[in-house]
Amino acid sequence: MRCFLLALALLCCATYGFSQNYVKENNEITDFIYENRYTEAQAYIYNLINTQKPDKYEQVILMLFLSDIQRLMGHTLKADEFSRKALRISFTDGERGQRSRGYIFHKIANLFYEKKVYDSAYFYAKKSMYFAEKYNREEIVIDNKMINLPIIGYYYLVSKNPELAKQTFLKSIKLFSENGSECETSLQYLKLSDVEISAKKLAAAESYGLKALKIATDCKIRSYELSAVNKLIEVYKLQNNSAKLYLYFSKKEWINEAVKLDEQRKNLSALEVKYKTEISQKENKLLKIENAAEQSKSRIFIAIIVVSIIILAAVVLIALFLKRKNRLIKQQKNELEKLNTLNQKIFSIISHDFKSPLTNLHQAIELTENEVLDLETFPVLASGIKQQINQTTLIMENLLSWAQSEMNDRANENALCFPERVAKETIGQLETFSNRKKLQFEIVIPTTLEIKMPSEILKIVYRNLISNAIKYSHENERIEIGYDWKNDYFFVKDHGTGMNEKTLQRLFTNKVQSAQGTSSETGYGIGLHITNELVRKFGGKIWAENNREKGAIIKFTVPLSA
Repeated sequence: MRCFLLALALLCCATYGFSQNYVKENNEITDFIYENRYTEAQAYIYNLINTQKPDKYEQVILMLFLSDIQRLMGHTLKADEFSRKALRISFTDGERGQRSRGYIFHKIANLFYEKKVYDSAYFYAKKSMYFAEKYNREEIVIDNKMINLPIIGYYYLVSKNPELAKQTFLKSIKLFSENGSECETSLQYLKLSDVEISAKKLAAAESYGLKALKIATDCKIRSYELSAVNKLIEVYKLQNNSAKLYLYFSKKEWINEAVKLDEQRKNLSALEVKYKTEISQKENKLLKIENAAEQSKSRIFIAIIVVSIIILAAVVLIALFLKRKNRLIKQQKNELEKLNTLNQKIFSIISHDFKSPLTNLHQAIELTENEVLDLETFPVLASGIKQQINQTTLIMENLLSWAQSEMNDRANENALCFPERVAKETIGQLETFSNRKKLQFEIVIPTTLEIKMPSEILKIVYRNLISNAIKYSHENERIEIGYDWKNDYFFVKDHGTGMNEKTLQRLFTNKVQSAQGTSSETGYGIGLHITNELVRKFGGKIWAENNREKGAIIKFTVPLSA
């Protein structure tokens, strides 16, 4: 809704004769607000007021921008003060002031709505619609109704007039749908859900809540999704529906995690911009130093006959100094980029993937304590949670070993191991998982074969490949771990579900989503990505093929010892 209101302010500017430059400046203010750069937005507005001397209509729009900024910062009194100031200016601006008053009254109505003073919000929303209908064109009247009807409908709801509230919200939904703002209908369906809850029509309330969730999901608006999920949780509490409560509590947690991840990505992007700016500044400084050195050289060459030996020595010293400094900066930059990349990968995975099983466990216990979840249902949930925790433990071991290998390059340079022994140890570690499906293993690797890779690293590679083979194998099937002498590659072959061509091509990137196993096992989709990086790090390569008989075969190469 915030973006919608700011866009409407710009529409007002463009509609009534604003210069092209002033509309452009308003777009820049909108960008500042959308990016939460409120201090910069305010400074920009005050600079416009002081340097461009805007007329009264332009002053009204700028005051409303300042009101929006203060509202978004949580300063409702300041926001109200700027809206009232815009109103006072409009009374001195003749016909244009009358046109702008419709939007000003909406701003005041919205402030009262957020303060939950619904009778005042209703009064100013009605005044806003009156001025819009009296002094503006039809498209402005429609936009005005779209932003005021939700306030009026909610007033009817809290005033215990559900029928009028329902009619108003339905009218609002129709306007939003007809004017290309379908995403905003999600919030209106939530308000219709409130109407049905007040009338104790929980089935209808649930239906509206589900509509709101579908629209929010299709529009990819996380805040609307979260509101819809919270509303459905409220409905299912009233219905005492423990199964759906558990489902939507989990969905709520997932959305919260997605919001946090989006925020982290946004912060990482900001840090990346800042980092690149700092690098650019340093490069500019170096360029200035180099330019200064070049200028010094030019002056020196002019006087070379007089002081040739001294100048030559100075040039050599400067060149050595610059070369050493550039080498040092480049080395520091490479190390910083390496650490930063590793840090981003690990924290992105941990923040996104590790909290879910613990959260599910906490929710299951909480539901049991509150007697929402009975003791007969808990073991079923506990089995799934246990599987998630086992999978998370495997991922944690992968991450720790991977990070250790990234930080200890020199310690791993000359390490050797015997793949046949490592394969046996890995199968033993995964015995709990393989026994559930009664799988058989066949190892066809010479016991004396030795490769240039630490045993702990090879163990990570085999653990990921064998656990994937277990995951996609059916009961009583066979998994082969071997080495092809003729073509010089190791392999892990299963006779399970196999893969489509698209999955084969993207299997070892971090862009593939892990599918469920034959017993509904889940995963995070990062194990093969780590495996690929480790194999490449030690001079090998890895690829996948579909087994001609049935299933899949993963092949990889690693340099053999001399």
